[in-house]
Amino acid sequence: MGRRGPVPQESALDRSRQQRVAEEPEEPKGLTPEARKEWRRIVGLLRARNGLDALDGAALADYVVCWQRLRDAEREISKNGLMVKTSGRSKRLVRNPMVSIAKVYRAALVAWAKELGLSIGARARLHFDPAPTPAQTDLERLLSGPELPRPGGQVQ
Repeated sequence: MGRRGPVPQESALDRSRQQRVAEEPEEPKGLTPEARKEWRRIVGLLRARNGLDALDGAALADYVVCWQRLRDAEREISKNGLMVKTSGRSKRLVRNPMVSIAKVYRAALVAWAKELGLSIGARARLHFDPAPTPAQTDLERLLSGPELPRPGGQVQ
């Protein structure tokens, strides 16, 4: 017996995946070696989840810039501490300006992570294909064969 109700419509996400541009975004020029490594890591993760196309280049570039600047700010905070002395005669202790800068870049990084589907909540909303595991490779599925009914009508 078939399902009741209207025929399920293809979602916009499914249509966009079918129309996906075959090219991947180009790595931006001028990235630091650390940022280049992060770019390649993120591109690899998105490629594995079938969530990457050339249109994502600007978003990925900004994500990586925010990531690098956050790392730079955190490095400065680790080096100089949360509090720094002013340069005037008073030599007062004030909050390190890098703390505010890190906060801004952290917020931007979180926003881009959500947009790119790099957070748990975003992946749930975007319905990314799960990354294949070794047990889910095409060869493994082919070798495992169809599910066979057990005696008594239960499927294995």
